[in-house]
Amino acid sequence: MAAAAQASTSKHALVVGGAGFLGSAITKRLVSQGHTVTSISRSGRPFLTPSGHRPAWSTSPRLKWRAADAHSPQSYRSILAGEETGVPPVSAIVSTMGILLEGNYKGSSSSLEGTAKALMKGWGVGGSNPLQEEGQGGGGPTYEQMNRDAALSVASTWREVLSSATSSQPLPPFVFISAEDIFRPIVDERYILTKRQAEQGLRELSWVTQQEAASSPSSSPGTADADGAGLDDELRQSRRQVFRSIAIRPGLMYHPHTRPLSTLPAALLDLSCAVHSSRLASLLPATPASVLAGVLGQQPLARLLTLSPLHIDTVAKAVSEAIMRDGLEGVVDTQGIKALAGWKQSEAEVQSGRSAWAESRM
Repeated sequence: MAAAAQASTSKHALVVGGAGFLGSAITKRLVSQGHTVTSISRSGRPFLTPSGHRPAWSTSPRLKWRAADAHSPQSYRSILAGEETGVPPVSAIVSTMGILLEGNYKGSSSSLEGTAKALMKGWGVGGSNPLQEEGQGGGGPTYEQMNRDAALSVASTWREVLSSATSSQPLPPFVFISAEDIFRPIVDERYILTKRQAEQGLRELSWVTQQEAASSPSSSPGTADADGAGLDDELRQSRRQVFRSIAIRPGLMYHPHTRPLSTLPAALLDLSCAVHSSRLASLLPATPASVLAGVLGQQPLARLLTLSPLHIDTVAKAVSEAIMRDGLEGVVDTQGIKALAGWKQSEAEVQSGRSAWAESRM
C-alpha cells in the first residue's frame, strides 16, 4: 500500500546541472525520495566526489545522466516530452546552473589567481574593454548565459511541451536556484541582477495566452468591447498557467567534504549571525552590520553578516519539499528554506519566507 502511494506521487524530475555542487545534493535527495531523475550537463558525466569516487546513489536505476546543453533545446526536448524509452514526460524541473564569478576563473592555473582576476573584472579593474558589450567578455561563461538564459531556455522549451499537452492539475513545478542579495559590491551586481531577471522571466513563461487573445487590439482596462466585457478580463480568462515557478534564494552554501574551503567562511558567518541576533548586540552602540547598512550604505553586506549559511543538504531538502507542495510558488528565502527543510518553525514562518513575485525586488 505504501509503495503504491509513493508511486502515485513520484515525479520524473529533470535536474539541470545535477552533477554540480548543489545539483548533486538535490539529485541524491530526489532519488532517495523515490523519484525518477534525469540529470543533464554538457558532459553527461555522473557526479564524482573530490577524491574521484562515484557514490552508490549515483548508480541508482531511477537516475539517468545525460549530455545536453541547456541553451540548445533540441538536445533535451525529447526528455521533457517523455519520448525516451521507459521514461515518462518530465513532471518537475530544477535548474541549478549559475556562476558567482564571471569568466574562466576555474580554468586558471591557480584558482586563487583566477578568482582574483574575476573579482577585479567585476570591479572594473584589470584592463577590460569599456566598449565591450554586455555578456560578451572574458573568454568564459557570462552571468547572462549561466544565471539567466540557461534557465529561461529550458523553461521556454518545457512551456511549449506543456502547452501542447492536456492541462494537468496539480501544476508541475519549475524550481530555480536563485540567491539572496548578499555579495554586492564584492561581486559584480550583474550576478544578482541576472538572477532576478531569470525569476521574472520564469514567472512570465509559466503562463500561456491564447493566440487570438494575444493578438487583439489594446484598450484601456475599463473599456468594454462588443459583448460588454472588458478586454483585460477576457485576456486574463484566456491565459492558462502551465507550471508553477519557484525561486529558491539561499545565501552562502557549504559542505565540509565536497567543498572543504566553504566550511571556514560558513562557520565565521554563522558566528556573526549568532552574535548579531543575541542580547549582546542590543547592548552595543553599533554592530558591524548596522555600520555597514546605516553608515556605509552597504545593505547587502550587512545582510551577509546576519544571514545563516546553509548546508547544501538543507537546501536540497527544501527543494524536494517545494516540488511536492502543490500550492507553493513564488520566492522562498533563507527562512523559508529552513522551514521547508523541517527546521522548527511554524507554518506562518514558512509564509513569511515567501515573497509575492510582484513584491520581490533586488
